[in-house]
Amino acid sequence: MTKQGWGRNRVLYCLPPNRQNAENSTGPVTAAGRARVSQNATRFGLFSVANFVRPEEHDIFNKFGSGYRAELSPATSLERT
Repeated sequence: MTKQGWGRNRVLYCLPPNRQNAENSTGPVTAAGRARVSQNATRFGLFSVANFVRPEEHDIFNKFGSGYRAELSPATSLERT
């Protein structure tokens, strides 16, 4: 039988292995692992919860921002955001 013809049988066939896998998937165990995955949903820009620029990249980011502002010459607060 092809995969397209499985229909409901495919759900019944795949469900037990999926449940077994879910039992073994416990997520991060170490503090470093938890800290890393906590950043998975970080948003950028106005909705940023945390700093998204790594400390070692601050100089690069500041140069980028300076060049960007120099080229666009924003006049108002809104334009600067």
